[in-house]
Amino acid sequence: MRYLKSASLVISGLIFSNFYSTTFAQETNQNQLKLYSNFGWSSETRTVGFDTTTNTPIVTTSKSNDLGYFTPAFAFATAKGNYHEIEFSKLQINKTSEVTLIDPNNQFPTVIEGERKTNFLIAFRYEYNLVLFKQKEGKKITPSLGFAARPFYSNSSFQPVLANQFSSGETAAGILLSIVPRLNYNIGEKWFLDLDIPLNLAQLSIKNSRLDNPALPVNQRSVTTLDANLFPSQYLIRFGLGLKL
Repeated sequence: MRYLKSASLVISGLIFSNFYSTTFAQETNQNQLKLYSNFGWSSETRTVGFDTTTNTPIVTTSKSNDLGYFTPAFAFATAKGNYHEIEFSKLQINKTSEVTLIDPNNQFPTVIEGERKTNFLIAFRYEYNLVLFKQKEGKKITPSLGFAARPFYSNSSFQPVLANQFSSGETAAGILLSIVPRLNYNIGEKWFLDLDIPLNLAQLSIKNSRLDNPALPVNQRSVTTLDANLFPSQYLIRFGLGLKL
């Protein structure tokens, strides 16, 4: 009887081991390299002051579009067949200079307007990707759901050419939280396509705005604000090409 119990335990262990390896056979212990093509658009409305004459707030509305910039990512599997993913989601450095002149062909032209702008943005994305249906190899489509955090830092500065205008700037740091529905399509043993659309839940940021106006006291030349924005108007569609290592 004792030997029969031992044999049954061994058989049960083998069955469980085979079930576990079959269930998680597709994704376990796989690393992945990805290259995303991103298509995004966003809009933002901010209150920047208050008009005491009309007794109404002063707001600034901005819109932007990104038509297909590329970002690399690396993913590695957990023991349960899910994935951690780290993406270098954005690096942007822009410098622009513009000057308006009167009589530009003269030896001493007159400058009537001009500015120099510098914009810098860097962001990363960490995602825990939960594979919804663990399947064996050979299946073409794998759906999953990701939970992502995207820390970012930005800095912008404005430097006027004329002395009667003041330089200014803004620095911001924060984090964007989102969920990421995803579909992977296997096109071979090693290569696959990735389609996902991050759905933004909240953005938390701290911003510092600066205006170098010498008429203002030093402690009034900069303002720091803490912003919390639920469901921000930022939208992104990502197409990725992945390689299983």
